[in-house]
Formats: sequence, structure tokens, C-alpha cells
Amino acid sequence: MRQIIALVLLATLASASLETIMLRKGLGKELKDKKKITPTKTEAAGGWTPLPNDKLLSANDDIVIQAEAAVNTKYNPQANGFTFKRVLAIQTQVVAGVNYDLYLEYTNSEGQIQVYDVILYIVPWNPSANQVVKCNLVDQVSI
Repeated sequence: MRQIIALVLLATLASASLETIMLRKGLGKELKDKKKITPTKTEAAGGWTPLPNDKLLSANDDIVIQAEAAVNTKYNPQANGFTFKRVLAIQTQVVAGVNYDLYLEYTNSEGQIQVYDVILYIVPWNPSANQVVKCNLVDQVSI
């Protein structure tokens, strides 16, 4: 029992000593920056986080291309004169990879709109694990 207590005490002191050494060596900024990237409660819980469209499009438009391909494969909207117009909304969920939930808008020359909900599971370090989790026609309206 004393050995366990001594081990716990030693581990605690080593952790505190490392932080002190980093601060003394001028590495305090790196330590503070590390603490800044700690996820919020909603992110840590695996909840969905809205992502601005421009942020995804500037960082990785391949996600949108994959979502379009999923819609085209399952529903073939082009056969009815629909073409991809824009991404309406994007959410992300961090799991053992990242889930991307995209709402895609397709329109035709008659003023009809189709909205598709596509969820992609992306594993950046293992692309062979990437997959389409969901691809559904959510709504179709005429303007």
C-alpha cells in the first residue's frame, strides 16, 4: 500500500515539475496554447458542431464532392434535370474520425428544389475506412 501511495505521489510531483520546468525554460506559451485546444463540453461529448460553409469549402472541398457523388449514385437527380446548386448547412461530429453532416441543395430549370441530407464518416489517417453513413432526400419543393 505504501508503494502505491509513493508511486502516486511521485507521478504527481513529476507532472508538476514538468510544468515548472516548461515555465522556467520559457515554454509557458506552448503550455498555454495546449490548454486552449481543450474541447468545450459539447465538443467533448461527441455532439454535433455547426461548421461555417466557407470554412469547409476552403479547407477541404473533397467532402462536398464525396457527398455529391453519394447523392448522384443513390438518387441520380440529373436524370430529372436537377443539378447541384450549393451546400445549405454542415455539421461535424468528432468520433474515431469525423462525421460530416451536409445538406445539399439541387435545383432544376422549373424552379423545383431538392434537399439531400448526407452523412460521411471520414478517417483522415485511414482513407479506406471512409464511408457514406446516410444519404436521404429530405425535401422537394416547387417555387
